[in-house]
Amino acid sequence: MAKYNILKYLPPYGPKPEHIGWKHPREGFVVEFIPDHAAPWVGNFAPVGSNFNGVVEHPNGKHFIVIAGGQAYVIDPETRQELAYLGSGTIDSIIPVPELKEVVFGDWFRFVAIDTEGKLWETPRIAVDGMRSLHREGLILYGEASDQGDSYIPFQVDLMNGVSKGGIQSYKFREDQKVRLISFNGLVEPNGPVPTEENYFLLIGKIGVVKQSPKEKYLFVIISKKARLLIKFDVDLSKMELIAHNEIENAL
Repeated sequence: MAKYNILKYLPPYGPKPEHIGWKHPREGFVVEFIPDHAAPWVGNFAPVGSNFNGVVEHPNGKHFIVIAGGQAYVIDPETRQELAYLGSGTIDSIIPVPELKEVVFGDWFRFVAIDTEGKLWETPRIAVDGMRSLHREGLILYGEASDQGDSYIPFQVDLMNGVSKGGIQSYKFREDQKVRLISFNGLVEPNGPVPTEENYFLLIGKIGVVKQSPKEKYLFVIISKKARLLIKFDVDLSKMELIAHNEIENAL
């Protein structure tokens, strides 16, 4: 297996570095690769979102995964090629699981695992905006997921299959579950004038069912760091002169 060294700076001498992920190169996350069958080289990787950097061996034993500012690049050290581009700049943890030949990436919201063939599993959204206190016990990953406000909820993930418990999933809602609205944005009545078409306080006490938006991958939608659900009400919102901008009729 090739080797690597994380460098503090771009070397002022030697061959020019390979700039990876840049439109307009400058100094980023710098890694020196020492392949088994090619000349050593330096990669300068473009950071994207978070402050997390790191390098881990790919489960296939041939490639490396470089995380620069939360963005993951799969690199062939022999050919200098970028083989894949993983994540969206929000990765902030890496959990190698060598006994399963997989690597788990955590971002601000969920976990994704890859094995020798590619993506293996992905958890549902666990956190509103960040996780902390990650630690492994055998093949179970434990941690705390951010909830609304400044609170955190415990969670766990089975590293074999990605099955997770806790986090914001622990809210006891499921699709098509019947619910009754008891407040709107935490209030039971408006604290000031409200346009007629936006007076959703009229729906307090009404019955509806939980629905998943066709635009969303998960049941919960996070807006302004608050977990929200889409509810299809049993009443005709148009007859109540209320606006509902959703693909599902009578849903808010």
